[in-house]
Amino acid sequence: GYTDVDIERLHLALVYRGVGLTLDEIRGVLDSPDVDVAAVLANQHELLLAQAAQLTDTISAVERLMDAHRKGMQLTAAEQSEIFG
Repeated sequence: GYTDVDIERLHLALVYRGVGLTLDEIRGVLDSPDVDVAAVLANQHELLLAQAAQLTDTISAVERLMDAHRKGMQLTAAEQSEIFG
């Protein structure tokens, strides 16, 4: 059967996977006592913030396209480039 240590390790692996760490990062955090877990999590936090900002920009672009479509507007290449960067 599984020991309490095994179950705790699995739980931590699931938590770390849930916040988006890769399997290699999880292995490093769990197996290497010299890994700075706080630094790994801070790095992941920054990555997630960047992804959230990008997603917010994409949502805004889709909303502008939806608005143009509702109004029957045909966007020029320049307008599309402005929306999507």
